[in-house]
Amino acid sequence: MEKKTNNSTDNNENAVFEDGKLRFASLDFMVQYLSEPNPEDQEIIAAILVCHSTLVDTKVFFLKFVEIYNGFSENKEKQKTLLRNFNLWISLTPEVFVGDFLIEAMDFIEILDNKYPKEIFPIIENFELIQGIENNETITVLTQTLQTTSLSEKEKKLEEENEKEIEKEKNRKEKKKKRMKEKEKEKEKEKEKEKEKEFEKPLLPKNISLEKITLNDLDPLEIARQLTMIQQITYLKIKRTELVTIRWSRNNLKHLSPNIIKYISNFNLFSDVFTSWILDSPKKKDRAKKLEKCIQIMDICFKWGDLVTTSIIQNSLHSAPIHRLRHSWDLVSKKKIQSFRSLQDLFSHERNSFRLRKVHNSISGKCVPYPGLYLTDLTFITDGNPNNHLLNFNISKIRLEYQVIESFVHFQTREKYNFKIIPQIQKLLEKTFDGDQQSLFYKLSIELEPRKKSANEIP
Repeated sequence: MEKKTNNSTDNNENAVFEDGKLRFASLDFMVQYLSEPNPEDQEIIAAILVCHSTLVDTKVFFLKFVEIYNGFSENKEKQKTLLRNFNLWISLTPEVFVGDFLIEAMDFIEILDNKYPKEIFPIIENFELIQGIENNETITVLTQTLQTTSLSEKEKKLEEENEKEIEKEKNRKEKKKKRMKEKEKEKEKEKEKEKEKEFEKPLLPKNISLEKITLNDLDPLEIARQLTMIQQITYLKIKRTELVTIRWSRNNLKHLSPNIIKYISNFNLFSDVFTSWILDSPKKKDRAKKLEKCIQIMDICFKWGDLVTTSIIQNSLHSAPIHRLRHSWDLVSKKKIQSFRSLQDLFSHERNSFRLRKVHNSISGKCVPYPGLYLTDLTFITDGNPNNHLLNFNISKIRLEYQVIESFVHFQTREKYNFKIIPQIQKLLEKTFDGDQQSLFYKLSIELEPRKKSANEIP
């Protein structure tokens, strides 16, 4: 193992590198590493920006960032690099920059005057996106301040050099906005036309109003479409910071992972919906038909890359109340049974879920990834690695955390499913239950197929 001193950032703090990768570092070194124009360990930059809160409070990290920036007053290149990485931080985790923290971040940029316009204007544009208002008053004042603040004598030369750059940035920004508005109008018109072409005609039963429709009336393909759209919408809302420090599993931090919580609750909700639906049939023949329909939906969703719905139905069919319906399963076709077993094996925990990992890695198109795989990995990383090593932070821990987070969210950049949403069907699928239903489901299952009764004794 190689131990390096922080010579490249003009500081005496120590850090431990191994094979060119930063493993342990103090807070000072960690933040100063963000000032390196050409860091040897490029990956750790994004990992620090996204996952630093695993090791240190974000407010403390920000204050250290400002302190380090001010400490490089004689080093323009390092200050510029810090600003570029500050913008990267905003881009990767915009949800962090809200409320009082957004104001503090804007104050930091405001006091920089117009020293580095090329680095500052992209930050302002990101602030505008966060605010959601193109000409937000606060942002406008900040922009004007950056352009008009008087400078000291030493900075007057720099002001003259930058005046043209500022004007160019302003013109570029205005032209960009105009082009974007024009393109948006054109895109909206095109989208409306494309939607009509792209949407496959929903498979709805005739002579039944949508308000009275049931799962029995719907084609498996249409059920699969609606479920996939529900899962996709929830998945696309998930932010990187929701996955940091396993917040979803901690009562005091759950509010910071609303979409992960929704993702998990959807799993349990829809699993109960299908369990309830199957058990709602008093005759084994009808239950068998529903089992086949569920397997068909699973198969469709798996082929599409919707691994969430695939896992939801697998969980329902594998649950004790459904799994024990031996006489109903005996009536399911062999082909469907074979298909179900194949998909069931996919979610086996054998060899660290190697089958499921292989499937995720092989999908090159649309995908709604199975969250359990990634949440389990993040839990092991969090619980199995200390935050500190001697007096330094364990940087290897946030590297591992970041790699798992990126492997989960990168599917958000893929092509999206574009099935037409049918609100009435989605409402039907999002049926809610009061409390834990498993004991009630099991009791009903026993009533439908009592133990020790033969097939002939079961209606």
